[in-house]
Amino acid sequence: MLFHLKEPDYETEAPNDIPTRFYARNPQHILNTIEYYRKREKLIGNEPNLLYWLKKRFTLNDIEETKEGLFIFFTGMIYLGDEDKDKPLFEELKITDDFRVDVPEENIGYFALFREQIPRCKREDLYKLQCTSSLFPNQSFVPEDIAKAIMSFDLTPYTGAVQKDMERRREISKHPNIKVDGLERVLRARSKNVQNR
Repeated sequence: MLFHLKEPDYETEAPNDIPTRFYARNPQHILNTIEYYRKREKLIGNEPNLLYWLKKRFTLNDIEETKEGLFIFFTGMIYLGDEDKDKPLFEELKITDDFRVDVPEENIGYFALFREQIPRCKREDLYKLQCTSSLFPNQSFVPEDIAKAIMSFDLTPYTGAVQKDMERRREISKHPNIKVDGLERVLRARSKNVQNR
């Protein structure tokens, strides 16, 4: 069973916050993680700048069961060529029966690297997944079983997407107004990371 904290209307209740989702197998873990952050922010004197989910006092009544949790991973670029016009923007990676990660095909290589940092992202009872510098900024807090499932998810079927992204980037880097140092080396390493998972 997966529980989540009810989200605010970000346009009216939290217009300056990035969408933040909390998921847990035990509802109390959500409250514990929020309290962990609240104490930390108070300690560093950041109370006036608190995010919505730190300002509001939540109770177990604010947490409900959900059928599916979501984290959107987006960084880098999206290729929107004519041949892709009917292709969905995101690959939906079904991580567990009740959790998915949406990733653009062009970002699969970055996602493989992103997963390596997850063990260092435990915050109280949950793991923080964050993708804030993107067109779709968001963060999700997830329980350990989902964090481990994300880290071990088989990306082998997506290695073709990484190769395709490398070819597109090579073409872009040939443009006379674009200077890209070491791009091929970085993308080759990322491709190997995906293939070795």
